[in-house]
Amino acid sequence: MIAVAVALVLWIPALLGLGSAARRLFVGDALPDGDEASLAVTGFLGLLALSVAGTALHFFAPVGSAASGVAVALGLVFLGRFGRSLTRNLVPLDVAVFGALLLALSVLASGPVRLHDTGLYHQPALSWFPAGPLPVGLANLHRRFGLNTAWFPAAAFLGLPGIEGSSAPVASALVLFFFGTAVFRGLKSCVAGTPDASRLLLGLGALPLVVLALNEGVPSLSTDLPAAALTILSAHFLLRSPGTPSERGAAVVLAFFAVLVKLSALVFFVGTLLVTRTFAWGLAGAAAIWGARGVALSGYLLYPFAMTRLTFLPWAAPEGLARDEIAWARSWARLPGVRPEDVLAGWGWLGPWIRQTGTRLSVLALLILLVSGLVALWLAARRPPPAGGESRRRRIRAVALIAILSTAYWFVSAPDPRFGFGALYVLAALPLASALPRLGWRSLSVGRRAALLGLAFGACAAAGLAFLIAGPGLRANALVPAASPRPALGVLRTSAGETIFVPAADDRCWAAPVPCTPYFREDLVVRRDSAGRIRGFSLPVPVTQ
Repeated sequence: MIAVAVALVLWIPALLGLGSAARRLFVGDALPDGDEASLAVTGFLGLLALSVAGTALHFFAPVGSAASGVAVALGLVFLGRFGRSLTRNLVPLDVAVFGALLLALSVLASGPVRLHDTGLYHQPALSWFPAGPLPVGLANLHRRFGLNTAWFPAAAFLGLPGIEGSSAPVASALVLFFFGTAVFRGLKSCVAGTPDASRLLLGLGALPLVVLALNEGVPSLSTDLPAAALTILSAHFLLRSPGTPSERGAAVVLAFFAVLVKLSALVFFVGTLLVTRTFAWGLAGAAAIWGARGVALSGYLLYPFAMTRLTFLPWAAPEGLARDEIAWARSWARLPGVRPEDVLAGWGWLGPWIRQTGTRLSVLALLILLVSGLVALWLAARRPPPAGGESRRRRIRAVALIAILSTAYWFVSAPDPRFGFGALYVLAALPLASALPRLGWRSLSVGRRAALLGLAFGACAAAGLAFLIAGPGLRANALVPAASPRPALGVLRTSAGETIFVPAADDRCWAAPVPCTPYFREDLVVRRDSAGRIRGFSLPVPVTQ
C-alpha cells in the first residue's frame, strides 16, 4: 500500500505537468482551471503523452525504471512551468476528498490480481518493455501480443526505481483518481449550482467509479477500465451545449485515447468526431506512432482483422491465428469456457448469457439507473419543455444515438459488460440526467440536493462494499503490492534450438522471463541481432491455432 501511495504522490503531479505541456499539441485551447473535469483531462493528457513517448522509445530502446525516473522529473518541471494554476481553485474540502480517494485506491491497488487476462498476456506483454527494443512479430509467439493498446506503453513508464513491480496497480489507480476528481467536482456542481444533463451525468459517475474500483480491473492492467472512464468523460463534454472549442477538443481527445487503449471504442470516437467536427493534428501523429507499433507487433494494420494483414511483411501473423483470436473473444464474452464452434453456431448462447449477465452487480446497478431514468423521463414529458433548450436537446439525442450504436456494436461483437461499460453507463444514466432538470432539481434546496446525492452514493458504496466482502475480499499488503505469481515453467526448444518458456500449470506466464508463451510452436522462427537480443518472431506457414 505504501509503495502504491508513494508512486501516486509522485505520478499525479508529474502527469498533470506532462498533460499541461502536451495540451497545445493534442487539444489546443485549455479548459478553465475551475472546470469540473480540468484535472481529469490534464491527467489523461499526461497519460496519453506518456503512452506516445513509451511507444516511440520502445522501437529503439528498452523502457524501464530509468526512463520512468526521467519522465517523473520532466513532468514535475513542466508542472512548475505550465500547470501551476491547475490547483488554484481547489478548496480544503477538495484536497481532503482527493487525499482520501488516493488512500482508498492505494489500499485497493495493493491486493492480489484477480483478472485472468493479466497473467495471460497483460503482464507478459509488459515484460518485453525493459527487456530491450520491440521485437517484430510478437503475435507469432503469443497471439494476444498482437492486440495493440496504448495502455501498455504508458504502464511501462510507471514502474519507478525501487518499486518496478507497481506498474499495473499504479496504472489502474491513476485512472480512477483522475476520473474521481471529475466525479466529485461534478457532484459539487450538482449540489451548489444549476446543473444541466452534462454535469448530472458526471455527478452520477459515482456509480461507475465504485463499480470500476471494486471489479477485477484493480489492481490488474485491464484496458477496459481506462476505456470506460475516457468514454464517460468524453460523453460529459459532448453534452455541453453550446460547447466551446476547448470542450469539443477535450471530448475528441478523450474518445481518441479510448480507441488507442481499446479498439472497440471506435464507434464512440467516430460519433464524437461527427458531433464536434474538430480534430487536433497532434492526434494524427499519435495515431501514426500507435499504428506503427501495431504493424510491428502483428504485421496487421488493425489486428486481428484479417483483411488488414500486410502480406508482404515476413512477420505478418497467419490469418488463421487472427481468426482464432476473434472467435475466442466473441465466444468467451458470451459463454466463458465453451468452444467457439459451439457458441457461435447459433443463438443458443443468448438465454444463458442473459441469466449470467443480468445477475451481475454492475449490470443490476445500470438496470436500476436506466429504469429510474425512464420513469423520470415519462414524468418530465408531462411538463412543458424549457424555453431555448433545443440545442441542448439535440446534443442529448446525439449522445444517446452514439451510446446506442456503441452498445449495439458491443452486443454483436463481444458482449461482456466490462468490455463496453463506458457506453453502457452513458446509455443507462442519460435518461435520468436529462430528466432531472425538468423535474425541479433546480428548485430543491442545497441541503436536499446534497442529501439525495449522498443517499445515492452511499447506496452504491454499500453495495460495492458488500460485493467486496462477500466476493474476493480485501487483502491489501501494507508496504508493496502483491507480487506477481511465480508460475512453474517448462522449457521447450524450437526446431532451430531456440529456448521458449511455457507455463506448466495453466496458460499464464505472468512476469516469467521472455520469451514465454502458452502457445508453443516448434516451427517458430526467432531472429536475433549481433548482440544476441531477440529482434523478431515469424511462422513459416499459415496455421490455425
